Amino acid sequence: MGAERIGIAFYANALGSPTEFGVPADQAKGNLLSSAHRVYFNAARNQETSHLGTLQSLGLGFPKTVFSFPAGTFDSASNMLAFGEQLEDIFIGAYLGAVKAAAADFDALGTFVAEAAAQIMGIECEHRVLIRDIAGLNPPNDRFYEGGVAAPASGVLGDTGARSVVYGTGDAAVAALVALGVTPVS
Repeated sequence: MGAERIGIAFYANALGSPTEFGVPADQAKGNLLSSAHRVYFNAARNQETSHLGTLQSLGLGFPKTVFSFPAGTFDSASNMLAFGEQLEDIFIGAYLGAVKAAAADFDALGTFVAEAAAQIMGIECEHRVLIRDIAGLNPPNDRFYEGGVAAPASGVLGDTGARSVVYGTGDAAVAALVALGVTPVS
């Protein structure tokens, strides 16, 4: 749930919009995105909000609710997009770990959590591709696989990105976010 709150704060800050999960001082002071790209980011913020609601409905919790970002994150489109790609990489790895953990629990709840995590992870992948597209990276869809399930020949068009880390625990994903500079405020 922390990832979803961070995602909401990231996309809202990029749009220069207030959110209960972000620090007002972090908001972009100018328009970093074209009108078409603002539509992408508004949709991403709405998707993160829906994900948060689904996770809350499962009774999942996370103690931190407000997050700040490193200085300069929202000073330019290039800074914001580079940081957003790194965030989405961590979110994807966290959901891959959640799928793996929940799939090990074969009861109905474990199956549902695994399915929900996989569905959310798919949307996080879309967010990363949109960010890479807006940043002009070629190709924006740069992975055959997210984790280490298979290793096709490297350097082949469509598979030039690094594999996502699969975080074994929520604490490991949180540590990666803190290392990236995301700071829980409250």
